[in-house]
Amino acid sequence: MKRYLGASVLTVLGATIAGCGGGGLQRFDIQGEVKHNGAPVPSGTVMLGPDHSLGNSGPATIGVIQNGKFKTPSGKGAVAGPHRVVVDGFDGSPPSEMRPFGKPLFPTYETQIDINDSNTELVIDVP
Repeated sequence: MKRYLGASVLTVLGATIAGCGGGGLQRFDIQGEVKHNGAPVPSGTVMLGPDHSLGNSGPATIGVIQNGKFKTPSGKGAVAGPHRVVVDGFDGSPPSEMRPFGKPLFPTYETQIDINDSNTELVIDVP
């Protein structure tokens, strides 16, 4: 089942994940597409973090965007419940030390999603 995401754009300074462990929680694989202005985003990241303000907790996860597609690492997906989704998209131009994914295509995009008790496929359309 695909879910189409759309929400207001918020500028976020950034999001990183460092050493998040699963702690025995059930995690679900998340994969999908990321588009900007109808075109696939060449490279970037999709971070899913439990929304603490809505009572969800657990580890965050991240998927790398390649040619418009992303997938969380196997066994390191998202826990069930409400999540913040943070997308950073880049043009995929030759990497440099300062821009490993190329030039930014849009400001950091944030939306929310509810992860059910199953693997999930998303289509994220960044305005």
